[in-house]
Amino acid sequence: VSTQSTGNQLINATFNQIFKLKPGIKAFDFLVDNFNQNDFSIHSLQRCLVFATTEHFYTNPMSFLCVFDEPNFIAQLTKQHLNYIRKLRSIEIFALQNQENQKIIMNDDLLISK
Repeated sequence: VSTQSTGNQLINATFNQIFKLKPGIKAFDFLVDNFNQNDFSIHSLQRCLVFATTEHFYTNPMSFLCVFDEPNFIAQLTKQHLNYIRKLRSIEIFALQNQENQKIIMNDDLLISK
């Protein structure tokens, strides 16, 4: 078994079983290369995974939504979360479609219910 294959398998298993998410291809390639270049250092891989996860959640304010398992997580959204949602490009496009959509976007209760 090649070292590249071993690195791929370990990182795939880590993301699939522990994090339940997949990195982009560039991030995945970086993680595999770094793992292989550091003599299969689990400590180095762990540091890279922590950095990648932290960077993802820090730079993407709405990424916390991907980790909610609770059915009524919407009740936990704050005013700041709703403002982030309003800034999403897809929501801006939705609001431009008609005045009714604009009302939904501007009203917190309507935004949450839709």
